[in-house]
Amino acid sequence: MAGFGVASRLGEYRLMTRSAALLVALAAAPSASPAQATPQAVMASCLDAIPADAFTRVPVYLLPTVSDSAQRIILPSADILASVVARHVRAQLPSGGSPLPEGEPAIGWRDLEGEIVVTVGSDGDFSWRVDDSGSLLRPSGQSSPGSELLVRALTAAHDAGERLPWPAEATEKPLSFLLQVTHATSTRSGALTPMRLRVSIPIFSLAVPWLSSVTVTRPPRIGYPDNLRRMGMTGTIILRYVVNPDGRADPATLTDLWNSPEPYPSGEMGRVYRSFIATVRRALPAARFGPALAGGCPVPQLVHQPFVFEIR
Repeated sequence: MAGFGVASRLGEYRLMTRSAALLVALAAAPSASPAQATPQAVMASCLDAIPADAFTRVPVYLLPTVSDSAQRIILPSADILASVVARHVRAQLPSGGSPLPEGEPAIGWRDLEGEIVVTVGSDGDFSWRVDDSGSLLRPSGQSSPGSELLVRALTAAHDAGERLPWPAEATEKPLSFLLQVTHATSTRSGALTPMRLRVSIPIFSLAVPWLSSVTVTRPPRIGYPDNLRRMGMTGTIILRYVVNPDGRADPATLTDLWNSPEPYPSGEMGRVYRSFIATVRRALPAARFGPALAGGCPVPQLVHQPFVFEIR
């Protein structure tokens, strides 16, 4: 049978929430009267009222990642730049005698949306742009304070003459990677939740409320495409989408993640791959979730989820 990965069973429903960087909608919403209150305004009002004892001070990290597996060879160089950028970020914040400065008041826990796309040339020079397209409240193109902090640090590093080692085995030019800010999370009792990071580059600390991730209350009923069943096609796809505070998936945010070193599917395999995605897309609106909670307030959360298609 042809396929995209090792299949286990159809209908497996396992959420991989980005609990270390919840990507929740944490920007202030405009005020509104109770009769006109939008969901964003209701959520913002709840977040503003989180009590002080719901907060725990946690470390915040700078995480270099790649969205395309073909770009992984740039990660060692990305780690070098991230360490330099982290140093410049810390230089912008008062240390107070601590090796890890506090982010407040320059930046708060609601200000960490967005990421920076860094592009590296074969001469080691690099450029960057802010990508806030994944922001859940801010309009596209409007950077968050977290992104602005990174941009200032990148500018300082570039102006100081920093350049990146170019991978000898690189055949593609230029190469790109992402700089994302992620933070540790705590449970309702204040215990820190274990993190799995490829590299650990701390930049500052923040007081954040306890966080709980999305839970599944009614899985989607996902069928098997008849034409693919007849062809004997199996596979595993990984999708990413936002679960809103009302416990519903947002179909407009559904995207696929291709984490294989193999090229993105094309031709016949591409049609099979897209058919599996379309099957999930049709079923997902009927699913129901327990929303993520920040200090007790329902908030949107970005989740990663594998869907396994297997013929039994």
